Amino acid sequence: MAASIELADEDELKAQIADGSTAIYFFADWDPKCKEFMPIIDEMTGEFDGLVNVCKVNMGESEGEDAAVAMGVREPGAIFLYHEGDQVEGRTHDDDPRMLRNALTTLTRRVKSKTDGGDGSTGLTGDTNAERDAIRDMYAKTAEGQDMLGSSLAGCCGGGRDYGAVSQRVGYSAADVAAGGGANLGLGCGNPVELAALQPGEVVVDLGSGAGFDCFLAGATVGPEGRVIGVDMTPQMLTKARKNAKDGNKENVEFRLGEIEHLPIADNTADVVISNCVINLSVDKSQVLHCKRKIKSIFHCILE
Repeated sequence: MAASIELADEDELKAQIADGSTAIYFFADWDPKCKEFMPIIDEMTGEFDGLVNVCKVNMGESEGEDAAVAMGVREPGAIFLYHEGDQVEGRTHDDDPRMLRNALTTLTRRVKSKTDGGDGSTGLTGDTNAERDAIRDMYAKTAEGQDMLGSSLAGCCGGGRDYGAVSQRVGYSAADVAAGGGANLGLGCGNPVELAALQPGEVVVDLGSGAGFDCFLAGATVGPEGRVIGVDMTPQMLTKARKNAKDGNKENVEFRLGEIEHLPIADNTADVVISNCVINLSVDKSQVLHCKRKIKSIFHCILE
C-alpha cells in the first residue's frame, strides 16, 4: 500500500497545494483516533491517484501546528481539499471511518465540478465561522496586550485594568492571583479550580485555557503525578500560555490548539473538565457537551 506524503512545515504545505488538487489530512500523533484513521488515508492515496494528491500534516509537532494555523485549521482530525491553491472544501472525520472516505469522495466531486467550470462551492463560510473568527480576533488582541473592546474594559465579566481585583471579585484568593502572575488576564467569571475539588494525580482539561491562569492553579493542586491540558483556539493565547508555562517551570501543564467543540484530546483522558466563561462564547454549545467522551468515568465537569 502506498503511503501518503507527510508535509513537514508551512513551506512544504503551500508548495504542495499550489498546483493541481491536493487533499490534506491534519492529524496529531498523540491522538489514538487519528492513528486509527491513518491506514484509511494511506489507502485513499492509491484510490484517488491521478485526481487528488493525498498528504498529511502532523499538528502534534510545532512546525505542523504552525502550518495548520497558517491555513486556518484549528484542530486535528480534519481533511481539506485544495485546487490550484484555493481551498475547495473541508470536513472533520468525527468517529466513523466511513465518514472520512465519503468526505474525500465528496471533495473530489467538488474538484471535478470546479475543473469542469462549476463554482466548486465550499460551504465553509457563513455566520458561524464569522462569529468564531470575531471571537478569536478579540482574544488575540487581549493576548497581545490590547483591549478587546476598544475601551477601558478588559474582560468579559468585570471592568478596569486591575486584573487581580477583577479576579478576587469573582472568587479567587489573593494567593491565587499572586500565583497566576501574568497568566491572569481578568477574563474569568468564577473560580472553577476551587469548585472542582481537584485531587492529587488527576488529569484536568481546561476548555478555553487562555493564558493559562486556571491551568496553573489546577497544576499546583493535582501535583507532579497529575496533568493539566489547556485547549484554546487562539494561537496568540497559546503562545502566551506556553511562554508562561516555560517561564514558571510548569512541567505538568501543556497547551493544545483546538476548538472546544472538537477537542484535541483522546477519549477517556480526563478525570475532570473545567471551563471559565468560555462556553457562553461557543457557536455550538450542544457539541461542547460531547466532552463527556473525554472523561474516564463519571461525567465530572465544572463549567463556568
